[in-house]
Amino acid sequence: MMRGTEIVEIRIAANKTFFINDQGETTNLSLPGGSIANPSTRAMDSYLSDLQRIEISSRLPDLAPEGTLAKRLDTICENILLDECDQIDLLQQYYHLGECLVEIAGSLEGSSRSVTAHKVLQTRIGGNKGKEVWRVALRTYQLYNIRGFSNLLENKHITTHALYRMNKENFQMLIDEARKVRAQELSEFCNQTFAGAQV
Repeated sequence: MMRGTEIVEIRIAANKTFFINDQGETTNLSLPGGSIANPSTRAMDSYLSDLQRIEISSRLPDLAPEGTLAKRLDTICENILLDECDQIDLLQQYYHLGECLVEIAGSLEGSSRSVTAHKVLQTRIGGNKGKEVWRVALRTYQLYNIRGFSNLLENKHITTHALYRMNKENFQMLIDEARKVRAQELSEFCNQTFAGAQV
């Protein structure tokens, strides 16, 4: 029996589905209200609430690796491949990697800047893993560069896996929310700062 219904059997024909109750009769499928919720919607609500969080974290950020750009890339890629850190530490590594990739692309001329940065990453992490790392690094950097790195430290739901799997429309929703919350924070800061200066 399907939980929350009187259906004991489901029969599927070539072009129709039949729901059978315990008397052997065809019946309609009716589920209790709220029993079907889109998991993607619930997840997006959680991600958006992460971006709306304004608490100051007591967690200290991992410092970005030092040294030449090549040395920083090597260190970050090693840390990502070790896969021995929690999600917050991992997101920080991806943020720092995204920062390096943007720096590489920014230092080049012409329209192939992103292709060159991608090739630099592929020499360190190849194959499908390299493609995944590329996408997550750029998305992590883009999102938290807008929202503010400190928000990453209080993150509860956004994961590297979620950032990789998320479609463009949902990621754009996160970007839009990050911009909105950041603008609100800056507006409140300016209002408090300049309101105090006028008194």
